[in-house]
Amino acid sequence: MKKKSAIAIALVALVALVVLYALFWRETSEQTTVVALPSSEPAETEPVESGAAEGFADISADTVQAALRSLSRPASYSRTVTVSYFWDGGQSSTELYSWVDGDRTKIRIPLDTDYENILVDGSTLYIWYDSVPAASYSGPAGSSLEADGWLRCLSYEDLLELPPTDIFAASYEQYNSESCIYVEYNSGELGYTNCIYVSSSTGLLMYAETYDSTGLIYRMDSGPVDLSTPQEGVFIPPSLEMETAEAGEQSAP
Repeated sequence: MKKKSAIAIALVALVALVVLYALFWRETSEQTTVVALPSSEPAETEPVESGAAEGFADISADTVQAALRSLSRPASYSRTVTVSYFWDGGQSSTELYSWVDGDRTKIRIPLDTDYENILVDGSTLYIWYDSVPAASYSGPAGSSLEADGWLRCLSYEDLLELPPTDIFAASYEQYNSESCIYVEYNSGELGYTNCIYVSSSTGLLMYAETYDSTGLIYRMDSGPVDLSTPQEGVFIPPSLEMETAEAGEQSAP
């Protein structure tokens, strides 16, 4: 009788262990990757050549895409970016001024004796020069990230679709006193490697470099970001300005 009781107790204990194991395995197997950005500031590092800022966030090649998905760009802001291109024996640099409000982006590029203006206004693209505003071009705009191309900047959102094997390094670092997510990855175009710093507070690309087999070929460096809303007049193309002026003249007594 005692033997049967001992066997029964052992069976109950075994069933309980099996149930606990099944519940634990199911719970852990259904968990998704969650990356929480740290509240502490990372150590100051130099761009591209810096190592990982260990101990500030659990960001790696496997988790950085989830971290970037948690970011969003501000609705309104303005800034200046400097874009440089490098080739064997030379380089060129251009300063580009950018204003953003909602789905509208205005870009102003200084030339030798003129300024080029680019406006992506929702579904319409406008291009004109200060010297001949009447000769402006207008046509359909493409995706919501088209303004990045006109600003000559990388759209880091592209790397969200990459397999983790194309991401070589990822960490939480600081660039120009801005807490950033650093990623080094294969751009998928001609074997280029991109190294980028994305602000963890604004979701904006702050610094980027692109390398090919010969070395550095591209660099983008962002100035400070102004989060105030740009003036409405910034986003008016010259064609609408002329129409408004003509309408005002016709209605004048």
